[in-house]
This record gives sequence, structure tokens and C-alpha cells, in this order.
Amino acid sequence: MHSGKANLTSMKRVDKSFVDSGLVRNIVFEDDKAIVLELTFSNNPPITFTTLIDKVQLNFVEVGLQFGNNTDIIEGECNIFY
Repeated sequence: MHSGKANLTSMKRVDKSFVDSGLVRNIVFEDDKAIVLELTFSNNPPITFTTLIDKVQLNFVEVGLQFGNNTDIIEGECNIFY
């Protein structure tokens, strides 16, 4: 859910990153229970997005951090496709 609307996103794992819509989210941490992704744009001002995926509960939470202008926190369920 984001701004009261359900949005679907599909990411494909490619080596040590996840790709969606041409954007590459780097894996900065992974173990058997969680994956943490980051996507940073060095705009003026810069912004970074962090995504935490719970591999056990199959859910995620994401936020964008930018000085004075952070995004809403979004969260939802995950599905895994092989």
C-alpha cells in the first residue's frame, strides 16, 4: 500500500542485485532470514531508498531518505517466483 493504493512491483534477482524497471537495487546485506537492498541517486539533494525483505514472513518495508523530504514508509507482502 502506498498513499492508500495497492501497487505491484516485480523485481528480478541478478547476481548481487535486484532489477526492476531498469533500476538496479544492490544487496547490502543478506542471510537466511533477510535481504536489505539500496538504491541511491546522487541528485541535488541526494536520495537513497532502502528495502528490507523478510525471507521468512515474505513481506517487505521500504523508505526513501532525503534530507528534509523523506518518503512515506511502504510495506506489503512478497511472492517468490522461480
